[in-house]
Amino acid sequence: MIITGCSVENVDNVIDLIVRDHNTVKTHYDKFKHTINSEEKGKICNQLIKELVQHDECEQLIVYPLLKSLFTKEAERYYKESLEDHQEMRNQLFEARHTKENKDFEAKLNKAMDIVLYHIDKEEKEVLSFMKRELKEETLKNAGSSFKDHKTRFRRAPYSDISTEDVTTAVASILTKPF
Repeated sequence: MIITGCSVENVDNVIDLIVRDHNTVKTHYDKFKHTINSEEKGKICNQLIKELVQHDECEQLIVYPLLKSLFTKEAERYYKESLEDHQEMRNQLFEARHTKENKDFEAKLNKAMDIVLYHIDKEEKEVLSFMKRELKEETLKNAGSSFKDHKTRFRRAPYSDISTEDVTTAVASILTKPF
């Protein structure tokens, strides 16, 4: 886990930050679906994708290694399922981003968001509940501090080829991707 050196006394725990990000993504997607003006829709979509990519990186680098460190079968299952969900989301976002036609783009974005919303629901009901039961509050706050710090420093475009095998390969892939 990446530790930022910040005091954890007045820091949100990582679960609260994840849920807050999930709510932000849902709000952006709802705005996107209900906006008619194409210029405004484009701005909302860019913000939505930015939020998803930042959140994805933070979970890949901070949350999922923490989950895996619990060394239980349940933690391992959640770890693998979460990596698979994120890979599928990245693939769909990458495909949507490289679509030329507006109607195809919206269909692909909607498909990606179906995956994202399913993942959010499962993560909040199962994975985050598990982490809250199994991890100490101080650990969750340390992870929250790292999550928040990392999110402010990294803003990348969606890409599809981050490894789902291990965090070392994922970090190397993230660091070598162009902006």
